[in-house]
Amino acid sequence: MMTLEQIQASNINLDMAREALTQADKRLADTLANKDALERKAAALFGGYVTGALALTGVGATMFKEDGLDNPMSLVFLMAGGFLLAGLIVLAFVFYDRQYGALGSDPEIWLQPGTIDVQNSATALPHMLAYQTYHHLARIAAGQKANSKKVDLLQWAIFFGIAAPLSLALLLFR
Repeated sequence: MMTLEQIQASNINLDMAREALTQADKRLADTLANKDALERKAAALFGGYVTGALALTGVGATMFKEDGLDNPMSLVFLMAGGFLLAGLIVLAFVFYDRQYGALGSDPEIWLQPGTIDVQNSATALPHMLAYQTYHHLARIAAGQKANSKKVDLLQWAIFFGIAAPLSLALLLFR
């Protein structure tokens, strides 16, 4: 991959620079769309987990209040509710604001002497497009890293969501 210095020293083809930036924009847009999709999935699970956790812990707490440890079923319901509560905690971290790249470039990149006031745009524009493409690399990498973390968290939340009803299966062996 070319460095910024190599880009600056190169004779950049305008059409290729436009296409490279277009492809980098698409890749970054995909990363941001994946972020939105992951957060929508987490939001859908969050509502169900809240409802389930409240119901299961409520039933378990009521049984425990009435019978104490004499009724082991109360502990099973509390355990199932606890799994959903753990899933809720994990889901909350999905919404934690992580670093993502923006689709557009910072205005300060363009508002530099020799850039905004350049007289020969035939050579300057291809270089600016190449510079933007270069800087998209970090933006895309940051977004992909953040999305990977969100996927891991969603997988853990789903694990806890599956563990909740499985723990209720203990009631079958009572």
